[in-house]
Amino acid sequence: MPGSGKTGQALLLFRSGTALLLLGIISGLTTTLMANPRMGLSAHVEGLLNGILLIALGAAWTAVELPHGLKRVALLLLVAGSWTNWAATQLAAFWGTEKLTPIVGAQMTGTAIHEAIVSTMLVVVVALMSGGLILVMVGCALGMISKSGNFLSAFAVSVVPALLCIALIVTGQHVCENTPKSMGMGLSLIWSGNVIVLIMAAVLLGKLQRQ
Repeated sequence: MPGSGKTGQALLLFRSGTALLLLGIISGLTTTLMANPRMGLSAHVEGLLNGILLIALGAAWTAVELPHGLKRVALLLLVAGSWTNWAATQLAAFWGTEKLTPIVGAQMTGTAIHEAIVSTMLVVVVALMSGGLILVMVGCALGMISKSGNFLSAFAVSVVPALLCIALIVTGQHVCENTPKSMGMGLSLIWSGNVIVLIMAAVLLGKLQRQ
């Protein structure tokens, strides 16, 4: 169960995000073993994106003001949705399904049961993530209304780099999928976001240590 306090829940988001990020990196090494390598790349990217999202949310979680039970629901929705998203694309890559992914799954045909499983998981992902993110938006608005201080600065420092990283990852993914000859450029874009965030984190940690 999620931690009872804000700090415990934030740590759960950090740990879950870190685990998903590492799993996404590892899954990127197995794309050639999959029935649909392009979908395998998508699963790799989904692991990175959803891991980064959970880590960013963990950084701003203490500023989300919701009733205790509702905040726990939001936490569970986000964690479950992120992991289901990665798992669905990973299974789609292994099974070669295409029903709800006709572009990346072009010329692929999975068995009826495999198509049904992946389709159901993808639909569930939309519901889980939409519900969780809406609750977080409401909680952030309530936090800004009920508190004063440096929340906006903290939120910007934690979320803006993550958004930049996500944008670079998505751009790199599209480059890899649409122009296979530019695979090197696409992979460079995907990893450049992580490098930028790592540098920013090192600079921030250095400043904190000097204070």
